[in-house]
Amino acid sequence: MQQALAVQGDFKPQEIANTVCAFVTLGLQPSEVLLAGLTARAVQIQGDFKPQNIANTLWAACFLRIHSPDVASRLTHAC
Repeated sequence: MQQALAVQGDFKPQEIANTVCAFVTLGLQPSEVLLAGLTARAVQIQGDFKPQNIANTLWAACFLRIHSPDVASRLTHAC
């Protein structure tokens, strides 16, 4: 997780989607700091998201919502 924190500001849409999907797949909850950074980055590059990136990110947000409704809301809004 530390490495993701260090480079999240450079993430592309696919990397954002892959990261949140990986957390869901592993059954882990990302830290608030990481989610805030990924959400901020998603807002910065929202015009670059392809439909598959959006779908994957929103899919992950649905599962993260089980434990953290505000996370799903922020990611959904960013996409």
